[in-house]
Amino acid sequence: MDKEQVDEFYHQLRELCITEDVFQKEAVAGITNHLTQPQGDYQGLLRFLSYYGENYTLPSVIKLLTSSGHLLKFSRIVELGAGFAWLGRGISNAYNLLPVVFVDKRQWIFTSVVADIETKNGIKRVLDEMKEGDLLVMSELLHCLDNPKEALQPFTRWPMMVIEYMPSDPSYKESYNAQIKKFNCKPIVDIRDVFPGAKIIAEKADPYIMWLVLPL
Repeated sequence: MDKEQVDEFYHQLRELCITEDVFQKEAVAGITNHLTQPQGDYQGLLRFLSYYGENYTLPSVIKLLTSSGHLLKFSRIVELGAGFAWLGRGISNAYNLLPVVFVDKRQWIFTSVVADIETKNGIKRVLDEMKEGDLLVMSELLHCLDNPKEALQPFTRWPMMVIEYMPSDPSYKESYNAQIKKFNCKPIVDIRDVFPGAKIIAEKADPYIMWLVLPL
């Protein structure tokens, strides 16, 4: 950051200071801790992603699901890598409180199934929970997986809502790719590398992209 950027950052933090939005303050503090600590602050990251997702991404998600209603019918939501579960909870609320199963390899407040889908036992644990009429959803999970195609292949008979950070601004993209590399993650270059042959509906919710992946 140069002087101009630091001055602007300081200004934005002062603006934040005088607001009454406690959740936004916690979100900004969380992402700041995550990006400035050598080992990161995963809970801080989740606070930020939950705040941002609920306030800025969720409306686009609901719009895409609603507009695709003729292609997609679901009676339950299963969220993979749920974290603080903003995505599954948000869709559930928009659909008259549909039941939700929250899956994560860590035990968080909303986690209902602890399972790592990069292991055989974790895949089996989730498959045992799956039912007809389920919609799988995930946000910023693919780039965390060593082999997303392999991890998600067992679930391709269910429809999926997949969200990843993929900004239009080249400088945002460059800084994001460099940052996640520090945490041994890889950006998704082409969603068809993950779901070859699937019918995919893509919509931008800049800086995110949403993919509705229909069953094979």
